[in-house]
Amino acid sequence: MSAFNRTSDDLTGKERIELARLYFREAEQALDDAEYNAERSPKLAVSRAYYAEFHAASALLATRGIVRKKHKGVISAFGDEFIRHGLLPGDLGTVINIMQEARIRADYHVEETFSPSEVRDLLDKAKRFVDETRMALEKIDPEIFKTR
Repeated sequence: MSAFNRTSDDLTGKERIELARLYFREAEQALDDAEYNAERSPKLAVSRAYYAEFHAASALLATRGIVRKKHKGVISAFGDEFIRHGLLPGDLGTVINIMQEARIRADYHVEETFSPSEVRDLLDKAKRFVDETRMALEKIDPEIFKTR
């Protein structure tokens, strides 16, 4: 059983950072997947771009011992903890909501299509979101991305 299967309140500071690192690794992989699929499978690219943001937001929340499994819970807690208090640019709250709506269209609406420019715009938003999150994580723990 993983140490992360306990309630979030029970996580030590070291476990919170490790969980954040794991979530952020997922965010980077999802962003790479989105880029790879931008032309091959635009709908998959849009979906993976959303998950890059979802996992990046989860990484930041983990540093505070906040673990949410549902999309709405992550987005809400992210806004409460990092946007409302001005710790990240305010438009990132809007960006993750836009991306979630695009992901729903991509995953559940078979008739939906995305133009190359729309895909590129969404991927650019996701990249910025992940970059801003990385900088915030490095402020929280400057050693977070150092190899051990």
